[in-house]
Amino acid sequence: AFWMIVSDYRYVGYKKSFADNLRLFGNKVKNSAVYKAMMASIKTDLSLSEDRNFPRLILKDIDVASKYGQKYTLIDFWFSYCKPCIDDMPKYKQIYERHKAKGFEYIGISTDRTQDISNWKKVIAKNGLVWQNLLDENGVIAKEYNINKFPTTFLVDPEGKILKKDITPEELEGFLQDNLK
Repeated sequence: AFWMIVSDYRYVGYKKSFADNLRLFGNKVKNSAVYKAMMASIKTDLSLSEDRNFPRLILKDIDVASKYGQKYTLIDFWFSYCKPCIDDMPKYKQIYERHKAKGFEYIGISTDRTQDISNWKKVIAKNGLVWQNLLDENGVIAKEYNINKFPTTFLVDPEGKILKKDITPEELEGFLQDNLK
């Protein structure tokens, strides 16, 4: 049962039931290195859950929080060879154009490897990504926060409180239409 939870967690990410069920195991399992690593990983995931404050990130001397919008900001972790990420870009571009004057901001954080930085720049130029584009070179910060599926998005308020995680472009559009009047 323990290994099934570990496997499911790595595949689908954090679910409250995983933490609840892990607490049911005996001391032999709880004292294992794998159990302790799993609980530490869950703790990290919980730090990026809704109603928590997004962590303070500094990328290339840029404080991500200094780029937040007046009302809402979408923080998007992606990389230049990620097909789902690239497929969503036109939708996000339209949303950004419609709502940026109303206090919405978009921050793209690429986790591209050093050897792929030129491709990252090409993707930005080719797709006309005019919002703030930051580089988490080699995904160092993303790894620190267990961000290992792409895209991973966070909708935050001006103070950095996470309102939604993994919001789709369609959900984002609906949220902004309802909340940016």
